Amino acid sequence: MARNKFQLKTPWRYKRLFLAFLCIVAIAVISLAKGIGEGQNPENLEEVIWVGHVRFDFRKTERYNGQSSARRENVKASNKWKEAFNAHLTIKACGKAGNLHIQGISGNLNLNYDHQYRWKRDHQSCLDERARVERIVRPGDREYENEQRIGSISGQPSGMIDLNLIPGSHTYYLSAVGEIPYRLSIYGESGTIWACSGRDQRSPVPQRPSEVSLPFALITSGGAGKEISGKKDLSPSAEEKKRRNDSLQRGLGEDIDEGTGHYDETITAEWRFAAKDPCQDVIRQVQNDLAFAEAYADKKIQDFASTLDEYKNLIGDKAYKIIHGKPPSRQQGDFEEEDSPFVDPETCEIVGLEDYRQKLADKCKHDIIIESIEAHEETHQQQCEKFKKEMLSGNPHIKGMMEVTAYKTGIRVLLDWLETYCLNYDTSGDRTRLEKIRN
Repeated sequence: MARNKFQLKTPWRYKRLFLAFLCIVAIAVISLAKGIGEGQNPENLEEVIWVGHVRFDFRKTERYNGQSSARRENVKASNKWKEAFNAHLTIKACGKAGNLHIQGISGNLNLNYDHQYRWKRDHQSCLDERARVERIVRPGDREYENEQRIGSISGQPSGMIDLNLIPGSHTYYLSAVGEIPYRLSIYGESGTIWACSGRDQRSPVPQRPSEVSLPFALITSGGAGKEISGKKDLSPSAEEKKRRNDSLQRGLGEDIDEGTGHYDETITAEWRFAAKDPCQDVIRQVQNDLAFAEAYADKKIQDFASTLDEYKNLIGDKAYKIIHGKPPSRQQGDFEEEDSPFVDPETCEIVGLEDYRQKLADKCKHDIIIESIEAHEETHQQQCEKFKKEMLSGNPHIKGMMEVTAYKTGIRVLLDWLETYCLNYDTSGDRTRLEKIRN
């Protein structure tokens, strides 16, 4: 018995395209890298923080209705399928050009695919064992196959993504390459109805959940200036769509010699990134650190505190008052230093630096802030290596002295950066405050 059912293709063809995209990406990145450094970035924006997003929209529809022609006398077959795929994906990111940090991914995906295959003989010659004669049974043997595929993203999308703004001589290039996994569930059944016995030999197909990926790739000239935005059509070419539609206007297989169908697919990408001035964030960090340094330098607090915990609480209150001009209210609670990295006095190792780096990146803070914090903690690390016993003592006077030294080190890193890149900000007042602080 002939069984020339159409072999189902993967419902989403991007896997094949993804390899080609990666080749394009590799060639483009190499070419772009050669252009970096040929001139200053547009409007000297190399230190700004870019905040924005890239969105991809996918839509695909396909249907096919194939059947055996009328000239076939004893065999009739049909092969039908329809597919609808819709997805959108938004990737939010921020950071300096060349070092964007992905803040989050959102989107949804829906795939519905139905396939039906039918094959039958018009009649079947069956042997009547009692009468020992052959008889004709109509219809003859029949085969059937049903399959349904449902794809979706459950929960927050995630995946391997590389998103960046690449600075060139006169523009920025946007690169977004990656893939998002989604869940694909397959249901179905197949079977044969034997004409002579009337038996329906059914074989349910067990549900087969699997994980497949939706790849995407975009490299384009993003533009120049303080806002970069645009839209690009990434759909298959008109020639490719025509080839696919032409392939659906004929039979597929020996038994399916006539067919009609339609295919359409669109992919679009749009993006918008705006330049955020990082100077204000750095200035606020300087003011915060100066307040804590001045609080730690207060000898009266060191003399008053009986425990290290009490000392830390008093420092928080003092720093709050310096910044806001009034003490914190009970509703506001203690004004303590943010949950930042620290040096373990037992091992002299810096703890939590990378987690804090990630935390600041999520908030779109300039990397000079984490560099100042790293300088602060490295100062503590040197103190620990030289004066571990004193660091472990819990003495507020020693704690205050060590913190003042560390804060001053970090503040100098910030002021040096401000004086280089934020020329409209006068650091002289901050420098004066800094020099007045004594250990």
